[in-house]
Amino acid sequence: MAPRLPSRPFLYPIVDVGVLGSRSVGSAVAALAKGGARIIQIRAKDAADRLFLELAREALAAAQDSGALLVVNDRPDIAKIVGADGVHLGQDDLPPAAARSLLGPNVIVGVSTHNVEQLEAAALAPVDYVAVGPIYQTPTKARPDPVVGLDLVRQARSSPTCSASTTCGKRRAASSARSTAREAGWCKIRRHGACVMSATLLDGVATARAIKDELRVRIGDLAARGVRPGLGALLVGDDPASAVYVRSKTKSCDELGMHHETVRLPATATTAEVVAQVEDFNRRSEIHGILVQLPLPPQVDADTVLKLVDPAKDVDGFHPCNIGLLVQKRPRFVACTPAGIMELLARNGIAVAGRRAVVLGRSDIVGKPMALLLLHADATVTVCHSKTRDLPAVTREADILVAAIGRAGLVRAEHVKPGAVVVDVGMNRVQDPSQARDLLEESRWADFEKRGSALVGDVHFPAVKQVASAITPVPGGVGPLTIALLMKNTVQAAQRASD
Repeated sequence: MAPRLPSRPFLYPIVDVGVLGSRSVGSAVAALAKGGARIIQIRAKDAADRLFLELAREALAAAQDSGALLVVNDRPDIAKIVGADGVHLGQDDLPPAAARSLLGPNVIVGVSTHNVEQLEAAALAPVDYVAVGPIYQTPTKARPDPVVGLDLVRQARSSPTCSASTTCGKRRAASSARSTAREAGWCKIRRHGACVMSATLLDGVATARAIKDELRVRIGDLAARGVRPGLGALLVGDDPASAVYVRSKTKSCDELGMHHETVRLPATATTAEVVAQVEDFNRRSEIHGILVQLPLPPQVDADTVLKLVDPAKDVDGFHPCNIGLLVQKRPRFVACTPAGIMELLARNGIAVAGRRAVVLGRSDIVGKPMALLLLHADATVTVCHSKTRDLPAVTREADILVAAIGRAGLVRAEHVKPGAVVVDVGMNRVQDPSQARDLLEESRWADFEKRGSALVGDVHFPAVKQVASAITPVPGGVGPLTIALLMKNTVQAAQRASD
């Protein structure tokens, strides 16, 4: 029975045997499979026949142990190795038709290319799939080729469903030879599905739920000692988004059985009036954490207000003392959004140590503490901002990309290295229909038309999910984690106060 391709489309990594040599091909395949690769190709660029056969057997064993499918190209003798347990990628020396004839029905035959004309022609061949994607020369140093076929695939997917019908035949007959190849190629791609990676969704809602479940145990222990964690929230003005944020945080307090109080001051409040309320929260023992909802009205000095929050109650992690402790890798409270992202990575088994991380944005709330947390986790960190030159070239170096810049859909496929983990912190509301059509998946269009607006992130989700290995959605990604970590910090503050 032929091996099954993944149900979701994919990009596949290629291990070049000629580059790696005999000692590392098995470990390279194992490392790629451990990182989530389901299809792994090895190619025999410069390897001698005997050596290649040995390495192919080693690679096949590693792939089988890891639950991945092995792909081997250009070798008529592949049948001796993979049999019905692998996949043959017919190209170059062994065209698809020849591969089909040689290997019989028990293998899957496909074509890989990075050239549009070749992709169009390949789609006419008797293959099971057409793959477009980057080439990884080694598992640790990726050198992706330009994925020029991706635009063609996206156009094909957005066209009406086609099954090589009579209509398509008439259309092809009326076209030039080049147009014929393109039309038939799109037909073939739609029938078989171009193999483009669909990233794993990093579910912030599920992770936040798990964190809250753990907090319930700690809150129960505190209750046994007569302590109930308390959060004091200060909302100044009538900004609708701020009001929603505060309500969502106090709702979480209710769910966990925590005490909370919300003080609302008018938009005309002075710095002195806001400071007075902060100092009141500072004095009260039943308030363990203080939340000053930002942004504050322009006449209020936010720096002065935040500096006057008791550092032991600064559950937002914005006080200079707490930021300094974070710099020294002695954190007391860490800003909730970056801390939540680190929880998300850890709980999804995403390694940080030794990887390249790029943070888009240098705000005090997200960008800077995010960079510090990644650095403390032994990542090599780059921070990008409005003055960064050739932004796509920088972001494409990232194994982990965190976008926190407040610009809807700025991060596109060309900004992302294939296989990268992408974390989208942005929360942008779009109301323009043309912008929504560009930034939203088709499944969200009806809801947009009903509501007249939609939330999107800083990442162009439909495009980037085709390139990344994992990505956070908006909504449902980072947002719930921010609230969960605020709860965690408040419980931690209550524990420290009661010790």
